[in-house]
Amino acid sequence: MEMKRKKRLLFAAVDIGWRIEHYTEFLTKQFRNKLRVESFVKFKLPHVQKEASYTFEFNFYKYPKIVQWGLSFLFFIYALFRYDVFYFFSGETLLTYALRPFELRIYRLFGKKIIMHFVGADIRNSGYLFWLNHHFEEYLNGNKLEGAPTKHTTKQRKLVMLAERFADKVFVSTPDLLEFFSTKENVHWIPVFLHERKFLEELRSAKPYVFSDQKVRILFAPSNGPLKGADYVVSQVNKWSKNKTDIEFLNMLDEKWTRQMKPFPPYVLTHVDLLSYLQSVDIVIDQVLIGWYGLLAVESMYLNKVTICYIANDLKRFLSPTCPIISFEKDIMEALDKAYEIVKTKKDNDYQSFVLEYHTLEGSKWVDLMKEVIF
Repeated sequence: MEMKRKKRLLFAAVDIGWRIEHYTEFLTKQFRNKLRVESFVKFKLPHVQKEASYTFEFNFYKYPKIVQWGLSFLFFIYALFRYDVFYFFSGETLLTYALRPFELRIYRLFGKKIIMHFVGADIRNSGYLFWLNHHFEEYLNGNKLEGAPTKHTTKQRKLVMLAERFADKVFVSTPDLLEFFSTKENVHWIPVFLHERKFLEELRSAKPYVFSDQKVRILFAPSNGPLKGADYVVSQVNKWSKNKTDIEFLNMLDEKWTRQMKPFPPYVLTHVDLLSYLQSVDIVIDQVLIGWYGLLAVESMYLNKVTICYIANDLKRFLSPTCPIISFEKDIMEALDKAYEIVKTKKDNDYQSFVLEYHTLEGSKWVDLMKEVIF
């Protein structure tokens, strides 16, 4: 009896949040006899920042534009005849932005399936967050935000329209991104997933920092300070802790904590260094501007750390009732007071069980949605 050819899926073309290796490993194990999964990235972070492996790795930025275009087109032709399903992150495909409509039409013409997965700044205007970083206190107080940039640029709107027109499924990593889509029929919020095996490997190589006293330590380690609300967070934590002698604020934007590290810009520290700090603190502040939490919060909760993040009122309907994140309404000091009390009472926190239930691929709706497209 003739064996049926395996379907072939390609993850591409940038790996924001290091999802590709995780998703590839998971799908390969789940559908070993029915699916072949491969990956391509046009840019790879150096190993010192984060270790990750892909089937095809091209750091295109090292080459002249004409060479980049040539390599991209050659790989596009190769991929067109090899893969049945294309899974694109952050709106980045195999060809250049100008050729994106042409590229997606060709996939459709050849009967290919397309999945597009957006993770934040790809369709959310960073300029808006930079502005909000300076006006977040006004936002919390309900003041009218005059002069704010739009949340969504013209270029980003075009990208969303392409996804709505050509993609079989669209995924977004935070629920605030849903508002940018005019149709919700094939648009789904998929939470950030923890690659537990890889996380535990990295954790073993990250030695916890040892402090000489028993102070309550608060960690703020944004991947990009202005995009995560650093102006507000740093000023408010400093005010709150000013007269508290048993508090130490580990602000990773302060070179005091990162001077000896060699991260890859714009990151302020490597992932292993982050895990060293994460194991040694009591409270972790994730981010405040987008109104939702990210991978840092997930990793923090997995380690049973008390975690603070601003959850916007209009997004709370997406939040599990068992989510242990401490949010706030008018001032982060509310959350800091609650977090401090939890730490001082030495409660045994089991936040890890929440992560294992809601932030792992096993049993997630993502798997069922993928089956609908692939098979």
